[in-house]
Amino acid sequence: MVRWPLVQFGGQPAEAENRRVFGSAAPSPRRDFAYGVNGATKFDNAASLDYKAAPMELNRRQVCYLRGLAHPLNPRVQMGKGGYGVAFVSEVARNLKDHELVKVRMATDDRAQFYQLSEQLAQETKATLVQTIGRTLVLYRQGDEPKIAIPN
Repeated sequence: MVRWPLVQFGGQPAEAENRRVFGSAAPSPRRDFAYGVNGATKFDNAASLDYKAAPMELNRRQVCYLRGLAHPLNPRVQMGKGGYGVAFVSEVARNLKDHELVKVRMATDDRAQFYQLSEQLAQETKATLVQTIGRTLVLYRQGDEPKIAIPN
């Protein structure tokens, strides 16, 4: 069986398009979050890494476009033994700052708890919840210098 390369818009292979959108920028220093900065005692403003804009309102076409971009991605953040906490939220926020579109896998057995935590995570990181699949969710937050061009 022959596997043909996936081609996206512009005739580039899908892998090259993925690298272009989520390029290999230099990693940002981990100084962005420290527990207790500016009086933050829980998730206050520190977890969103001082991101001031409200979550974007996306229409159906934009959501479909982001879902398509997120499909080949592997989860960048996974909830570990520590569970849902300050470290988990700050790691998601840091990834959103670096990549704008992030897949997150959450280890929970209860479906209702998963939906509650995913809504809470989107709210605390000031991101838009694009999609949930099983125990995986996709978050989007546009950066100061947008890396992903979203159609109107």
